[in-house]
Amino acid sequence: FSGCSNLKYIKCLATDISATNCTKGWVNSVSPTGTFVKVEGVEWETGNSGIPTGWEVEEEYVPYVTFIAEEAGSTIGLANLSSYQTLQYKTSSSDWTSMSETTNITLDNIGDKVYVRGILSRNIHGSNYTQFKMTGKIAASGNCNAIWNYNDLNAPLKEYCGFRMFQGCTSLTTVPKFPATTLAEFCYAYMFQDYTSLTQAPELPATTLARGCYDGMFWNCTSLTTAPELPATTLADDCYSSMFKGCTSLTQAPELHVTKLEDYCYQSMFSGCTSLTTAPELPATTLAEYCYNSMFYGCTSLTQAPELPATTLAQSCYQYMFQGCTSLTKAPELPATALAQSCYCYMFSGCTSLTTAPELPATTLANACYHSMFWNCTSLTNAPELPATALAEWCYCRMFCDCKYLKEA
Repeated sequence: FSGCSNLKYIKCLATDISATNCTKGWVNSVSPTGTFVKVEGVEWETGNSGIPTGWEVEEEYVPYVTFIAEEAGSTIGLANLSSYQTLQYKTSSSDWTSMSETTNITLDNIGDKVYVRGILSRNIHGSNYTQFKMTGKIAASGNCNAIWNYNDLNAPLKEYCGFRMFQGCTSLTTVPKFPATTLAEFCYAYMFQDYTSLTQAPELPATTLARGCYDGMFWNCTSLTTAPELPATTLADDCYSSMFKGCTSLTQAPELHVTKLEDYCYQSMFSGCTSLTTAPELPATTLAEYCYNSMFYGCTSLTQAPELPATTLAQSCYQYMFQGCTSLTKAPELPATALAQSCYCYMFSGCTSLTTAPELPATTLANACYHSMFWNCTSLTNAPELPATALAEWCYCRMFCDCKYLKEA
């Protein structure tokens, strides 16, 4: 294209541009502004032998996921293959070949690649899923949608499509992209569970969620330090449940700006995140059943709880929310005057550093509403006033059990 001074658009989908001088001087003296479209993940230089200086760059995905060996002798195969899934692989020395649970691909040298694509023909369920297995060190790139429909990377996701897909794949050093903006039920559930070497989570741009879509996605990813942004403004039942559970190195949580909650939406989301010191803001004023249940359970480094402005509660909404948060010294205000069944059950149980309890202005109680709320809060010396005159079944059961330094109630 050298000398094509009016050229303003180039689309090059080459995936390997390492050959000597393959693009030398190819865009010399083209238009000073334009658009260059390249394959996602392929690195180009800027200038006359690469992407024209001053041009905008757009990326397209190729219809497969690429796995590259970062250690000689690395292997990739399938621990499980859904009966509704077909997968194919291709190497530099082979054409597209079907994959099965007996397939074991060895990448002999560092830099060797294998390409994988697939079709998932229908929605599946939690016992009929596809799961990879790997050894060595392998980097993945590309659009994960190519595993489920390489013919149409923008096709709607199927239910459970990525369920447990990379669970326990500790040999994986980088993960593919997840560009879908509309999710399906349990589509990414437990996808990276026990992936203990994962240090950076993929971007998750979805704005339309579905039931259980991120359930347990990063459970026990013990090397993950920062959570990805979660831009969705509308939630779904169980959508973030257990998403970062057991991520013991996680120090930064994502913003959670949604004000309308759904049942179980944040249940156990950060449970066992023992390095988390600061909780995200929780602005919702109307809660849903089990919405914050066990959300920060066992977060032993959490020193400050978020404000909880909700005045309309729901069954078990705060149950176990801060249980075992042994560094928490002060509880947030709890302004609700009408309670719901088990709403504060075990909320601060085991918070052994808690010295100040919140005021409890509620006058309308519900079954088990305060059950074991401050059990084993061994630093608590004064109990709050309890103004309700009509009690409910099990409402104060074990509320201050084992608060051995409590002096005034």
